[in-house]
Amino acid sequence: MNDKKNKPEMLMMSKSQDTSELDEFYSVEELRDKLSLDDFISLTKSGDLQNWLCENFFDTEAEELSEGKISKLDDNALLILICKVLEMDVTHLNAEDAQRLESAVNNRPLIDKRRLECDDDGVIVSNQRELTTALKDTNNNKFYLYSNRYNIPLRRESTTYIGRENAVIDIRQKSNDIMDFDSHEIYFQDITVVFHYLQPEQVKIESSANNGNNFIYLNRNKISLNDTVTLKEMADFLSGRTPFETPEEFKTRSENFDPAVVGTVVLNANNYDITKKAFFVDANWEVEFSSLIRDYLGDNPLCIYAEGAEAKALLDNEPAFLVYAEFSAVGDKPCICKLFVRTSSGKRYNINEDLPKTSFSSGSNGAGYGLELINDYEIYTRELMR
Repeated sequence: MNDKKNKPEMLMMSKSQDTSELDEFYSVEELRDKLSLDDFISLTKSGDLQNWLCENFFDTEAEELSEGKISKLDDNALLILICKVLEMDVTHLNAEDAQRLESAVNNRPLIDKRRLECDDDGVIVSNQRELTTALKDTNNNKFYLYSNRYNIPLRRESTTYIGRENAVIDIRQKSNDIMDFDSHEIYFQDITVVFHYLQPEQVKIESSANNGNNFIYLNRNKISLNDTVTLKEMADFLSGRTPFETPEEFKTRSENFDPAVVGTVVLNANNYDITKKAFFVDANWEVEFSSLIRDYLGDNPLCIYAEGAEAKALLDNEPAFLVYAEFSAVGDKPCICKLFVRTSSGKRYNINEDLPKTSFSSGSNGAGYGLELINDYEIYTRELMR
């Protein structure tokens, strides 16, 4: 087959095109020679290819690609099926199509494994894009969510979400109202659901209580670990040293400050490095603390250390956490001296515990460098003047 770049006459089909545009073809060989793999996927989804197959006496091939057989397939699985049914000569594909097919084939064992794990009456998804697309079909009422974080529509009734491989659903509803999943027939099974703002008494979810779920309530309405800090106290602290206290007094005030909630983090199996015994993760940070967090982390990735078995237990039982910060001060400015997460049982995991305790930025360009927490203000001043 010639590369499609050398074929200006090639038809670039889309789902919106009419089957009459295929009338000039009389054999599958001609189709294979003129159309790209994306063309075949589009024409199959629209039913145009099946119509052409029937009109040209390829009834067996049309049946293999019938709506009933392809309706639950993702694009990778559909691509493989098309290539098999039409007996594609894959050695004659252009580079782009060959790469596309190779990627689909490499994912095939995973796809087959997931099909064996799920019932035929549900849709298997592996990311938010796939879930959003599948939810648009009102005939889809059961979804298998794999190994990722998801947002769901809270007003879509009669829907079941089943988790696989530590999937997580985030619900960020801010309300004083009761969220009634039971009356709307929204059910969960074998999945972690993280409520970021609601309290347990605000959620009616009894129908899913015994289905192997893990419901986590992150009270992001809290300001500090023991809820002893007010918004005004936090604002005053972040504004820095007052004219009426020395740097040493401000440092003491900072270190006596209750650890504050500075963000949230959700663990994922794909982000665990067994050689470093750590989860390398992203966090959702509270904007007020952004500059302090950047100074503390510098260019280092965010990591939470845990041994293999302990890490798996965390992931299975409690993968979502509030992130807390302990504070100190250098001169006139507050700084973070430690970040940590805390399980419901009270166990604490320090974040980036093997890295310098904090870092500071100098100059208007924001370039930072790591420093151990400096206790002496004069030493810090000399460092900035270098």
